[in-house]
Amino acid sequence: MQARIDGGSVKLLTRSGLDWSAGFEPAARSLKALKLPSALIDAEIVVETESGFEPRGPVEA
Repeated sequence: MQARIDGGSVKLLTRSGLDWSAGFEPAARSLKALKLPSALIDAEIVVETESGFEPRGPVEA
């Protein structure tokens, strides 16, 4: 997942450029709260399960 912050706008994009901002709205909101003028952040989304953390497979679009 790549977070693109530009002038207060935050987009969460997959490797292929799909916009998943709405699906990860809490993460986008948290990034917006940083009040960065611009940034490009490379990240990985994981899901916490009872057995630990697992990659979020469907996001790998």
